[in-house]
Amino acid sequence: MNPEKYTIKTAAKTDFEWIKELYAQTWSGDICVSRGKVQKVDDFTGGFVAETGGQNTGFVTYTISGTELEITGIVSLKEKGGIGSALVKAVIELAKKQKIKKICLVTTNDNLNGIVFWQKRGFKLVKVYPGSMEYVRQIKPAVPLIGENGIPLMDELELEMIL
Repeated sequence: MNPEKYTIKTAAKTDFEWIKELYAQTWSGDICVSRGKVQKVDDFTGGFVAETGGQNTGFVTYTISGTELEITGIVSLKEKGGIGSALVKAVIELAKKQKIKKICLVTTNDNLNGIVFWQKRGFKLVKVYPGSMEYVRQIKPAVPLIGENGIPLMDELELEMIL
């Protein structure tokens, strides 16, 4: 079976409407809460979009602050086809060109597949924010108490890659 071909492009302003919709569907709203910071999708520095057959099939978004790039979201609508890896590679290449020293991201304690995904791509777990999802729920009440795999959704986990 041949995987479908996809291309990765810099997200245009028009792509961000689609990103915002998918972001809201995936994470209960168009805001990102991580490490106690609240960011709206409209305020992200940028992103990349994967296209397959002329259709958007994934995205990654990020915010740059000084010499740190934070990945604020990643979605692949066609999992296990290399789209997520290609999106991460695009972010790493951008960070290197811009002389960013660190790429980081925050996920949740229930996201076992995500934790594996990031570690396989060279990211290291560097910090746990115990109980932080209580604060997130104050901002985003739709965030459930129970997450993936029936695991109580309680903590944020920070992963990073030093460049």
